[in-house]
Amino acid sequence: MFEPLRFVQLGQELARDAAGLQAQAREARIRNAYGRLYYGLFLSVREVLLRRHRLPSRRIDHGKIYTHLQNSRLANEARVLGREMQRLYNLRRTADYDLAPPPAVLKQLEDFENAQILAARALAWVPRIPHLDLTPVVHLF
Repeated sequence: MFEPLRFVQLGQELARDAAGLQAQAREARIRNAYGRLYYGLFLSVREVLLRRHRLPSRRIDHGKIYTHLQNSRLANEARVLGREMQRLYNLRRTADYDLAPPPAVLKQLEDFENAQILAARALAWVPRIPHLDLTPVVHLF
């Protein structure tokens, strides 16, 4: 089985390697890094929902995960993860679909230091995800 952690590690490598590159190459790596970071977290949470709670995969989509993780019924740790996933989802969506973003957004897509920070956070989340109690929101999926 493919481990979602490998996506996060790849995102971290892309963010780290972007540091010494020219603007266009740096932006391409950061855009890809955001996607890998997001999918690593998404797949980690989805795997918990599939295995522990026996949910069918068709019921688990992107918006539901980060929205339901922010539910007040969950512990603060899960809600923080939900916010982090929503941030990465929005960055990933922009990175994948917006070829000419506004200057403020473009700055994020060129900021390798921010990408490295988000990569470190995502890497720290992966081993914690299996220990989160998602039971209070399973019925929402």
